[in-house]
Amino acid sequence: MRLSLSARIIEGPQGKFQMSLVEFLDFAKEIGYQGVELRQGQYSAETAPDEADRIKKRLEERGLRCAFIRAPNVEERSGLETFKLYLSMARILKADVVRFRATETLWAKRAADLAADRGLRLASQIHTRTRFETVDMALETLKDIKRENFGVIFEPGNLVLAGEDYGKEAIQRLGDKIFAVCVQNIKPVKEPQGEHIIEHKGRQFTRCLIGDPEGVDFASLFQGLKAIGYQGFVNVLEPKSHLMDNLELARFAYEKLNQFLK
Repeated sequence: MRLSLSARIIEGPQGKFQMSLVEFLDFAKEIGYQGVELRQGQYSAETAPDEADRIKKRLEERGLRCAFIRAPNVEERSGLETFKLYLSMARILKADVVRFRATETLWAKRAADLAADRGLRLASQIHTRTRFETVDMALETLKDIKRENFGVIFEPGNLVLAGEDYGKEAIQRLGDKIFAVCVQNIKPVKEPQGEHIIEHKGRQFTRCLIGDPEGVDFASLFQGLKAIGYQGFVNVLEPKSHLMDNLELARFAYEKLNQFLK
Protein backbone atom coordinates (compact mmCIF):
# COMPACT_ATOMS: atom_id res chain seq x y z
CA MET A 1 0.00 0.00 0.00
CA ARG A 2 1.06 3.57 -0.68
CA LEU A 3 -0.09 6.88 0.76
CA SER A 4 -1.36 9.72 -1.39
CA LEU A 5 -2.48 13.23 -0.52
CA SER A 6 -5.64 14.81 -1.87
CA ALA A 7 -5.48 18.44 -2.94
CA ARG A 8 -8.74 18.81 -0.99
CA ILE A 9 -6.56 19.73 1.99
CA ILE A 10 -5.51 22.98 0.24
CA GLU A 11 -8.83 23.60 -1.52
CA GLY A 12 -10.82 26.70 -0.69
CA PRO A 13 -14.10 28.21 -1.92
CA GLN A 14 -14.86 28.44 -5.64
CA GLY A 15 -12.13 26.00 -6.56
CA LYS A 16 -9.33 28.23 -5.27
CA PHE A 17 -6.22 26.49 -4.00
CA GLN A 18 -3.79 27.58 -1.31
CA MET A 19 -0.83 26.47 -3.43
CA SER A 20 0.02 26.23 -7.09
CA LEU A 21 0.06 22.73 -8.55
CA VAL A 22 3.87 22.68 -8.54
CA GLU A 23 3.98 23.82 -4.90
CA PHE A 24 1.45 21.14 -3.94
CA LEU A 25 3.49 18.41 -5.63
CA ASP A 26 6.66 19.61 -3.91
CA PHE A 27 4.84 19.72 -0.58
CA ALA A 28 3.47 16.16 -0.92
CA LYS A 29 6.84 14.81 -2.01
CA GLU A 30 8.72 16.54 0.82
CA ILE A 31 6.44 14.92 3.42
CA GLY A 32 6.90 11.45 1.92
CA TYR A 33 3.65 10.80 0.05
CA GLN A 34 4.01 8.59 -3.01
CA GLY A 35 0.99 9.91 -4.85
CA VAL A 36 -1.53 12.72 -5.09
CA GLU A 37 -5.18 13.14 -5.93
CA LEU A 38 -5.67 16.05 -8.30
CA ARG A 39 -8.92 18.01 -8.02
CA GLN A 40 -11.16 19.98 -10.35
CA GLY A 41 -9.57 23.41 -10.68
CA GLN A 42 -6.12 21.89 -11.06
CA TYR A 43 -7.35 20.40 -14.33
CA SER A 44 -10.59 20.47 -16.32
CA ALA A 45 -12.13 19.30 -19.59
CA GLU A 46 -10.43 22.32 -21.19
CA THR A 47 -6.94 21.27 -20.12
CA ALA A 48 -4.98 20.83 -23.33
CA PRO A 49 -3.03 17.59 -23.93
CA ASP A 50 0.30 19.45 -23.85
CA GLU A 51 -0.55 20.93 -20.43
CA ALA A 52 -1.57 17.48 -19.19
CA ASP A 53 1.77 16.20 -20.43
CA ARG A 54 3.55 18.93 -18.45
CA ILE A 55 1.66 17.86 -15.32
CA LYS A 56 2.71 14.25 -15.98
CA LYS A 57 6.36 15.32 -16.27
CA ARG A 58 6.12 17.27 -13.02
CA LEU A 59 4.79 14.16 -11.31
CA GLU A 60 7.54 11.99 -12.78
CA GLU A 61 10.28 14.45 -11.78
CA ARG A 62 9.16 14.11 -8.17
CA GLY A 63 8.63 10.36 -8.27
CA LEU A 64 4.90 10.81 -7.61
CA ARG A 65 1.93 8.96 -9.06
CA CYS A 66 -1.49 10.33 -9.83
CA ALA A 67 -3.60 8.22 -7.47
CA PHE A 68 -6.79 9.20 -9.25
CA ILE A 69 -8.68 12.05 -10.84
CA ARG A 70 -12.39 12.81 -10.96
CA ALA A 71 -14.48 12.64 -14.09
CA PRO A 72 -18.00 14.12 -14.29
CA ASN A 73 -21.04 11.91 -14.09
CA VAL A 74 -22.68 10.89 -17.37
CA GLU A 75 -26.46 11.23 -17.45
CA GLU A 76 -27.11 11.37 -21.18
CA ARG A 77 -25.36 10.63 -24.46
CA SER A 78 -23.98 14.16 -24.86
CA GLY A 79 -22.07 13.75 -21.60
CA LEU A 80 -19.95 10.98 -23.07
CA GLU A 81 -17.93 13.42 -25.19
CA THR A 82 -16.86 15.46 -22.15
CA PHE A 83 -16.21 12.23 -20.27
CA LYS A 84 -13.81 11.12 -23.02
CA LEU A 85 -11.71 14.26 -22.43
CA TYR A 86 -11.22 13.26 -18.80
CA LEU A 87 -10.30 9.74 -19.82
CA SER A 88 -7.66 11.15 -22.18
CA MET A 89 -6.21 13.15 -19.32
CA ALA A 90 -6.25 10.11 -17.02
CA ARG A 91 -4.25 8.15 -19.61
CA ILE A 92 -1.69 10.93 -19.99
CA LEU A 93 -1.30 11.24 -16.21
CA LYS A 94 -1.28 7.45 -15.78
CA ALA A 95 -3.92 7.76 -13.09
CA ASP A 96 -4.50 4.61 -11.08
CA VAL A 97 -8.26 5.16 -10.93
CA VAL A 98 -10.81 7.56 -12.39
CA ARG A 99 -13.40 8.53 -9.79
CA PHE A 100 -16.91 8.45 -11.26
CA ARG A 101 -20.27 8.93 -9.54
CA ALA A 102 -22.55 6.25 -10.97
CA THR A 103 -26.23 7.22 -10.83
CA GLU A 104 -27.76 5.51 -13.86
CA THR A 105 -26.74 1.96 -14.70
CA LEU A 106 -26.96 2.47 -18.48
CA TRP A 107 -24.54 5.39 -18.51
CA ALA A 108 -22.25 3.81 -15.94
CA LYS A 109 -21.90 0.84 -18.28
CA ARG A 110 -21.20 3.09 -21.26
CA ALA A 111 -18.62 5.01 -19.24
CA ALA A 112 -16.96 1.80 -18.04
CA ASP A 113 -16.76 0.48 -21.59
CA LEU A 114 -15.09 3.68 -22.80
CA ALA A 115 -12.63 3.45 -19.92
CA ALA A 116 -11.91 -0.23 -20.62
CA ASP A 117 -11.10 0.60 -24.24
CA ARG A 118 -8.39 2.89 -22.87
CA GLY A 119 -7.09 0.48 -20.23
CA LEU A 120 -8.58 2.50 -17.36
CA ARG A 121 -10.57 1.63 -14.24
CA LEU A 122 -13.53 3.57 -12.86
CA ALA A 123 -14.65 3.63 -9.24
CA SER A 124 -17.42 5.24 -7.23
CA GLN A 125 -16.61 6.31 -3.69
CA ILE A 126 -18.49 4.88 -0.74
CA HIS A 127 -20.48 8.01 0.07
CA THR A 128 -23.68 9.10 1.79
CA ARG A 129 -26.72 9.92 -0.36
CA THR A 130 -25.47 7.87 -3.29
CA ARG A 131 -26.01 4.36 -4.65
CA PHE A 132 -22.82 3.48 -2.75
CA GLU A 133 -23.85 4.62 0.74
CA THR A 134 -23.56 1.16 2.31
CA VAL A 135 -21.69 -2.03 1.43
CA ASP A 136 -25.00 -3.74 0.52
CA MET A 137 -25.93 -0.87 -1.80
CA ALA A 138 -22.46 -0.85 -3.35
CA LEU A 139 -22.55 -4.59 -4.06
CA GLU A 140 -26.02 -4.34 -5.58
CA THR A 141 -24.98 -1.43 -7.81
CA LEU A 142 -21.81 -3.19 -8.91
CA LYS A 143 -23.94 -6.21 -9.78
CA ASP A 144 -26.15 -3.99 -11.93
CA ILE A 145 -23.22 -2.36 -13.72
CA LYS A 146 -21.43 -5.67 -14.15
CA ARG A 147 -18.13 -4.40 -15.52
CA GLU A 148 -14.75 -5.81 -14.49
CA ASN A 149 -13.15 -2.36 -14.62
CA PHE A 150 -15.77 -0.73 -12.36
CA GLY A 151 -15.20 -0.85 -8.60
CA VAL A 152 -15.36 1.23 -5.45
CA ILE A 153 -13.23 3.67 -3.52
CA PHE A 154 -13.53 2.42 0.05
CA GLU A 155 -14.05 5.25 2.55
CA PRO A 156 -14.63 4.36 6.22
CA GLY A 157 -15.63 7.88 7.27
CA ASN A 158 -18.75 7.81 5.13
CA LEU A 159 -19.62 4.37 6.49
CA VAL A 160 -19.40 5.88 9.99
CA LEU A 161 -21.92 8.52 8.88
CA ALA A 162 -24.18 5.77 7.51
CA GLY A 163 -23.92 3.78 10.76
CA GLU A 164 -22.24 0.90 8.90
CA ASP A 165 -19.34 -1.42 9.68
CA TYR A 166 -16.08 -0.54 7.91
CA GLY A 167 -13.86 -3.29 9.32
CA LYS A 168 -12.53 -6.59 8.07
CA GLU A 169 -15.92 -8.11 7.21
CA ALA A 170 -17.03 -5.11 5.14
CA ILE A 171 -13.70 -5.03 3.34
CA GLN A 172 -13.77 -8.75 2.59
CA ARG A 173 -17.30 -8.49 1.16
CA LEU A 174 -16.09 -5.95 -1.39
CA GLY A 175 -12.79 -7.75 -1.92
CA ASP A 176 -11.08 -7.10 -5.22
CA LYS A 177 -13.72 -4.51 -6.14
CA ILE A 178 -11.87 -2.07 -3.87
CA PHE A 179 -9.82 -0.13 -6.42
CA ALA A 180 -8.72 2.67 -4.07
CA VAL A 181 -9.12 3.82 -0.48
CA CYS A 182 -9.79 7.31 0.87
CA VAL A 183 -9.56 8.23 4.54
CA GLN A 184 -10.85 11.07 6.69
CA ASN A 185 -11.63 10.86 10.38
CA ILE A 186 -15.15 11.39 11.72
CA LYS A 187 -16.78 10.50 15.03
CA PRO A 188 -20.34 10.65 16.41
CA VAL A 189 -21.24 13.26 18.99
CA LYS A 190 -23.90 12.76 21.66
CA GLU A 191 -24.51 16.40 22.50
CA PRO A 192 -23.74 18.54 19.43
CA GLN A 193 -22.70 22.04 20.34
CA GLY A 194 -21.14 24.86 18.38
CA GLU A 195 -19.92 24.77 14.82
CA HIS A 196 -18.51 22.03 12.58
CA ILE A 197 -21.33 19.54 13.16
CA ILE A 198 -22.18 17.10 10.35
CA GLU A 199 -25.74 15.76 10.34
CA HIS A 200 -26.94 12.63 8.57
CA LYS A 201 -30.23 10.81 9.09
CA GLY A 202 -30.88 12.46 12.44
CA ARG A 203 -27.43 11.74 13.86
CA GLN A 204 -24.62 14.22 14.47
CA PHE A 205 -20.91 13.88 13.85
CA THR A 206 -17.76 15.94 13.91
CA ARG A 207 -14.30 15.66 12.41
CA CYS A 208 -11.48 14.39 14.58
CA LEU A 209 -7.78 13.64 14.32
CA ILE A 210 -6.31 10.24 13.51
CA GLY A 211 -5.80 8.43 16.81
CA ASP A 212 -8.98 9.73 18.44
CA PRO A 213 -10.42 6.65 20.22
CA GLU A 214 -13.96 7.67 19.21
CA GLY A 215 -13.06 8.02 15.55
CA VAL A 216 -12.19 5.54 12.81
CA ASP A 217 -10.26 2.49 14.04
CA PHE A 218 -7.43 2.70 11.52
CA ALA A 219 -5.65 -0.37 12.92
CA SER A 220 -8.74 -2.44 12.08
CA LEU A 221 -9.05 -0.77 8.67
CA PHE A 222 -5.50 -1.60 7.65
CA GLN A 223 -5.76 -5.14 9.03
CA GLY A 224 -8.77 -5.66 6.77
CA LEU A 225 -6.99 -4.21 3.74
CA LYS A 226 -3.95 -6.41 4.35
CA ALA A 227 -6.22 -9.46 4.71
CA ILE A 228 -7.48 -9.04 1.12
CA GLY A 229 -4.02 -8.24 -0.21
CA TYR A 230 -4.89 -4.66 -1.14
CA GLN A 231 -1.88 -2.93 -2.71
CA GLY A 232 -3.26 0.34 -4.04
CA PHE A 233 -3.29 3.89 -2.73
CA VAL A 234 -4.66 5.06 0.60
CA ASN A 235 -5.59 8.66 -0.10
CA VAL A 236 -5.74 11.27 2.67
CA LEU A 237 -9.00 13.08 1.90
CA GLU A 238 -9.12 15.52 4.80
CA PRO A 239 -10.41 19.02 4.02
CA LYS A 240 -9.05 22.17 5.62
CA SER A 241 -9.49 21.54 9.33
CA HIS A 242 -10.74 23.51 12.32
CA LEU A 243 -8.64 21.21 14.53
CA MET A 244 -5.18 21.80 13.12
CA ASP A 245 -3.45 23.92 10.51
CA ASN A 246 -4.08 22.12 7.23
CA LEU A 247 -0.42 21.87 6.21
CA GLU A 248 0.45 20.51 9.62
CA LEU A 249 -2.47 18.09 9.27
CA ALA A 250 -1.03 16.72 6.01
CA ARG A 251 2.21 15.89 7.84
CA PHE A 252 0.39 14.55 10.89
CA ALA A 253 -1.78 12.24 8.76
CA TYR A 254 1.26 10.87 6.93
CA GLU A 255 3.11 10.10 10.15
CA LYS A 256 0.09 8.45 11.75
CA LEU A 257 -0.95 6.36 8.72
CA ASN A 258 2.53 5.36 7.62
CA GLN A 259 2.96 3.29 10.80
CA PHE A 260 0.08 1.05 9.71
CA LEU A 261 1.84 0.18 6.44
CA LYS A 262 4.75 -1.51 8.21
